[in-house]
Amino acid sequence: MTATLASYLTSEVEIKYAILPADTLYNLPEQVEILGVYITTISKTGSPRKVDIIGSLGESALMALEDEVIEAKNI
Repeated sequence: MTATLASYLTSEVEIKYAILPADTLYNLPEQVEILGVYITTISKTGSPRKVDIIGSLGESALMALEDEVIEAKNI
C-alpha cells in the first residue's frame, strides 16, 4: 500500500536579488527584486547542483524573502 502525506521542510536557500533605486518621479523608495532562489541538491551521480525554485514559490513566499533581505540589509 502506498500513501501520500503533505508536509513542510525547512532548508537553507541562496537568494539572488537586486536593489532597485528609489524612483523620485513616482515617489517610490528603494525596492528589492528577487531574481533567483536556489537550493542545493545532490544529483544521482553524487555531485551537488543548484536548482532555481523561484517558479515554485507563491507571491507571499517571495514577499517574505524580500522582507528578509530588507531586514538583513537595513534598507
